[in-house]
Amino acid sequence: MSLLVPLAMFGWIPVILCLYAVLRPRLATGIAFAAGWCFLPMAAYELPGLPDYSKMFATSAGALLGLAAFHPATLMRFRFGWIDLPILVWCVCPMFSSLTNGLGAYDGLAATVHQTILWGLPYFIGRTVYRKPEHLVPLAVAVLMCGIVYAPLCLWEARMSPQLHLQVFGFRQHVFGQSVRFGGYRPMVFMQHGLQVALWIASCFVLAFAGWRCGGIRRWRGYPVWPVVIALGVTLVMCRSLGAWTLAFAAVAGLYWVNLRRAVWPLVLLTLLVPGYMFARSTGLFSGRSLVRFVAEVISEDKADSLEFRLENEEMLIAKAWQRPVFGWGGWGRNRVQDDEGNDLSVTDGLWIIVFGTNGLVGLSALYGMLILGPIRMIRRCHPKQLKANPEMAIALGVAVVCVINAIDSLPNAMVIPVFTMATGAVTSASLVRKTKRRTVPGVVQATAETNHVWPHAHSTSQPTR
Repeated sequence: MSLLVPLAMFGWIPVILCLYAVLRPRLATGIAFAAGWCFLPMAAYELPGLPDYSKMFATSAGALLGLAAFHPATLMRFRFGWIDLPILVWCVCPMFSSLTNGLGAYDGLAATVHQTILWGLPYFIGRTVYRKPEHLVPLAVAVLMCGIVYAPLCLWEARMSPQLHLQVFGFRQHVFGQSVRFGGYRPMVFMQHGLQVALWIASCFVLAFAGWRCGGIRRWRGYPVWPVVIALGVTLVMCRSLGAWTLAFAAVAGLYWVNLRRAVWPLVLLTLLVPGYMFARSTGLFSGRSLVRFVAEVISEDKADSLEFRLENEEMLIAKAWQRPVFGWGGWGRNRVQDDEGNDLSVTDGLWIIVFGTNGLVGLSALYGMLILGPIRMIRRCHPKQLKANPEMAIALGVAVVCVINAIDSLPNAMVIPVFTMATGAVTSASLVRKTKRRTVPGVVQATAETNHVWPHAHSTSQPTR
């Protein structure tokens, strides 16, 4: 491990404080979360009584300190509302899971602190900093900036193999063998896995497409937008992830329908896929066998075998979870399936099945209520006919859709990108605004039926609800 690892990890908080000292809090928060997750090493240091000091921990802690030091009024504006009940339940649920399984109050308290820092803190920061739809513009800019920088790194690794993390930080973050896909290499760059990189690029691509197509944003600060959309699309293809391709295609198709037919119901249906899948799988209404046959016929036998393996393990874990359905089995791997000799027989892939087994239906409902409630409210309140007249609403719609596809990805995978946990809190706040009047985004050149023109800056008069 290189000396650069501790230098980057422990030097990141001072960098974040500098960002908050010189930038507005919305842009500083977006850059801190996006750049931290994209470029810090996949390393962790044990902390007594706290979650491991990882790049997510460093970013969340640094952002909270930066807000408290330089923008305390932003923190003081937060008002707890009914829409925050899911994240509250999700954060305290481990206490009840531990108590009902005889693991003790100390174990429950430790698990609650862990869950609060990993999930509650990013959500709270997003919920506090971004309060209106137009506030999501700096967040989108920060995400796209990091996505644009990531694109050439991904293309380099797609050609030369995933080596950057090893070359820069001195160790591999994951098994190299899983990087070989579709006759080439799946880039990992500085993230946990190639699937996570593919999801990140897919999210950036969808966000850029939403602003370009739905918002009619043709130029940003004098630069054309379409090359960014194309570059991210090409990078997504080179990430060699069928799941990320599918999610990006579904999201782009939904956004295109919004632009073409002036209706958001396809995006609403896409969001409802999350609870629909969990309900159908947990109750046995959907076995997945038809999907396996479809994949075998259309894609490949190898992909079908992989999917079938996932579904079989999921069924074992579902049966185990139903033995303690309310608060689950608690931690320490008690949710997994073992034989009489204690050998582990199961493989847990999806976040939803891990949560179902660990924290039961209460935890599962709370987590996914938090993940989809704000985004679906934002999607429903976006009037398709007004998106090009209000480009900031198109960007807000794009952020909401990106949060949705990340929630969908958590069904087969458990590779959460904390940037979008924070973005979920941001979208939740923005969805509570009663009304947004016609407003422009500074520096945007928008396409209209008559001409292209630069819109001047204007202030919004929208008011948030309490």
